[in-house]
Amino acid sequence: MDLLILIFSVLGNLALGSLVYFKNPRSSTNKLFVALTTAIVLMLVSNYFSVANKNPDEILIAIRFAMFFASVLSFFYLLFVITFPKQNIPLTKLKLFLLIISTLITMIVALSPYMFTSLQVSGSGVQPIPGPGIALFALTAVGSITFSIFTLFIKSRNRKGIERLQFNFILLGTATMFGLIILTIFIPVNLFNFSAFAPFLPVYTLAFVGSTAYAIVRHRLLDIRAVVARTVAFGSLASVLFIFYVAISILATTLLLKTIINLQQTIIFGVLTIVIGYTFQPLRKIFTNTTDKIFFKEDYDSNQLLSNLTKIMAETILIDDIAHKLLYEIIFQMRLSRGSFVLTDAGKVFVTESQGFKENPVYSEKDVFSLQALDKNLIFEDLEESPIKELMRKLDVTIVIPLKTQVDHVGLLLLGEKASGEIYSTKYIKV
Repeated sequence: MDLLILIFSVLGNLALGSLVYFKNPRSSTNKLFVALTTAIVLMLVSNYFSVANKNPDEILIAIRFAMFFASVLSFFYLLFVITFPKQNIPLTKLKLFLLIISTLITMIVALSPYMFTSLQVSGSGVQPIPGPGIALFALTAVGSITFSIFTLFIKSRNRKGIERLQFNFILLGTATMFGLIILTIFIPVNLFNFSAFAPFLPVYTLAFVGSTAYAIVRHRLLDIRAVVARTVAFGSLASVLFIFYVAISILATTLLLKTIINLQQTIIFGVLTIVIGYTFQPLRKIFTNTTDKIFFKEDYDSNQLLSNLTKIMAETILIDDIAHKLLYEIIFQMRLSRGSFVLTDAGKVFVTESQGFKENPVYSEKDVFSLQALDKNLIFEDLEESPIKELMRKLDVTIVIPLKTQVDHVGLLLLGEKASGEIYSTKYIKV
């Protein structure tokens, strides 16, 4: 039962981290979140072996690794809280360097005899004996988490609108996770020697990871087809890697070493395989491309698209027909969810062509010329919270491309999300 809970939680955390990362791989917030979920997974695995093992020496090693990954977790949690929801980490190089150095020292101490010197074995179990290094862990790791939670409260109070909702979701997940740990594990174990809920610790982390993942994508909900495609890709990859490498490991140890591995060793092989496969780009790309083809979201041929657009402009006379055909070709070939052409002349909007929207959008001249005045490509995910980002949210568009001749602006191309749920690459923008 404990093992099933661990596997479920590991896969759930990694899947959520993966979905958030691929929503916007260029964002530091998303990168830190996937690093945080990976650290949580590794800490949970180490903690499981510290409880499930019977050998005192192996238990001590597992406890030290649990503290090691807890130090990593606190580091990424602090950076995530400081960065969210920005695109880049808002720390000076000196501050980031000092933070990295302090974390590395704590990680090294965690693996040494100075964090936990030994185990005290008694009839009721084993108890790790803390050493002087535990003070360093309390200062850096516990201090970082405490400071992070305080920072969340401050940021939540000082934000408005969508950002405030996002911080509230993170606070909700944090409070739920730590609240459950304190109420069902810490207090019962220490006051009543009751540990029946201890195996559910991995599930509690899903409350935080799930709530935070939702907060990151709160400004624009994920397309359900993209979620299915990514989940199928990740689930297929994890399952194939788990079965294949565990089978190879069992066969190798049985045939070559003439030994039979036990259940715990099998799980170690499996979990390590999943973690390795999670960051193994070539295999992930194969499975992603396969699912993209199933959901009709494979990459497009830019040369073919440009050829088709040129042919449309050469063969069509009426401006309304040109706008309609060009927009259809762009949306179809580039696998986009929706889009609009808005053409302007002499301070007025004179042609609007939209496709893919549930209701035909109405663009006011004030909104159009506000976007046009910026005279640059605007990508929703790359913008900080601002009136322009709020305007794009209201118009339900992800990218704004100004249309202009050598002497004047002639309109805007407004596009929604890609059907795959991914962000726009440089290739898409340049076309």
